[in-house]
Amino acid sequence: MKRLLLILSFVGFYNLTFSQWTTLTSGTSEWLRGVWFTSADTGYTVGYNGTILKTTDGNSWTPQTSGTTNNLMSVFFVTSNIGFVCGTNGTILKTINAGANWTALSSGTGAILHEVFFLDQNNGYIAGEVGTCLKTTDGGTTWTSLNLSTGNGKVSLFFNNVNTGYVVGAGFTDAIMKTTNAGTTWSNIYNNSAEEFASIFFTDLNNGYVVSDVTDNILKTTNAGTTWTSQPSPTSGGLYSVKFPSTNTGYIAGGYPSNGVILKTTNAGANWSQQNSNTTSPLFDVFFLNDNLGYAVGRYGTIIKTTNGGTGIEELSSQLNISIYPNPFSVQTVLQTDNSLHNATLTVDNCFGQTVKEIKNISGQTVTLSRDNLATGLYFVRLTQDNQVIATKKLIITD
Repeated sequence: MKRLLLILSFVGFYNLTFSQWTTLTSGTSEWLRGVWFTSADTGYTVGYNGTILKTTDGNSWTPQTSGTTNNLMSVFFVTSNIGFVCGTNGTILKTINAGANWTALSSGTGAILHEVFFLDQNNGYIAGEVGTCLKTTDGGTTWTSLNLSTGNGKVSLFFNNVNTGYVVGAGFTDAIMKTTNAGTTWSNIYNNSAEEFASIFFTDLNNGYVVSDVTDNILKTTNAGTTWTSQPSPTSGGLYSVKFPSTNTGYIAGGYPSNGVILKTTNAGANWSQQNSNTTSPLFDVFFLNDNLGYAVGRYGTIIKTTNGGTGIEELSSQLNISIYPNPFSVQTVLQTDNSLHNATLTVDNCFGQTVKEIKNISGQTVTLSRDNLATGLYFVRLTQDNQVIATKKLIITD
């Protein structure tokens, strides 16, 4: 066998050609702006010209009657039956029967309403243009306009509880605002005239994230918004939506004007990797039911789906240098690292993203990998340490 030394230097972001996101048929060419799932199979997406689509199998989509031609920007379900939608011209819609019927609610404004958020069946908020922030305490029957003391548009909001919440949007003196008294008063906690934040999400009372659709900036707070630090982003496309299905695992969707960007972190934002989204359409919203099952929606009716977190065959970023010799191999090969491992795990995945071999509790700088009963073909080695992927690369087995 020809001697082959494969040196792996992980100092950037790389993507293989195997996509872990699949494109679904939406049946529409309208721009889709919001997506929400109430279970693994049942979900909704909303978009321009009054578009509301529903799926009950996680794959095929059918249109629902919204009763409006206004552009719909956001969807939020409180239970499997009760959901809300907001959009342009002050549009607010509500369903109490899982989308079979949608009823228009009076918002008292003609502003563009960008995002709806509910804490329970009664208490909800909506963020919109020209400093609009609406609140309901009776399930949307009546809405009260909150005083943000700003004319800057607000496009996203998140509440940790009935008292503490945040809104984000255009910059100047109030790019990020916070309330600790259920919206009665708001304080400016982040000022930057160059920023226009598009989405905010908190994983607990202290840890939160915001993303920008102008500067591609990702900010994180660990002290409930007192300070914000910038996190490295591997993309130059605008970022529109950030969601965390668990404490450490999060996703960002974006890519305007012509690149479907999906970013993922598995270490609470310390590192972000770009995934192959399998689309060139910008993505405006992302939703995950758990770390692996998720959806994103975007321009021209784009809907994409992943069932394995989108990273089954993707090379992630790392600062670890390793060598594998021999590669290709037929019986066994040796992995050599430049830094010592401590209780690491080596996982081998096949080209379908399925784990076929695993070695745990690895310490030291050398790992011997035996072929055993693995068939010939292409595989992917993944090293994990401290719940973080620190290296991945191709591996070839021959006879």
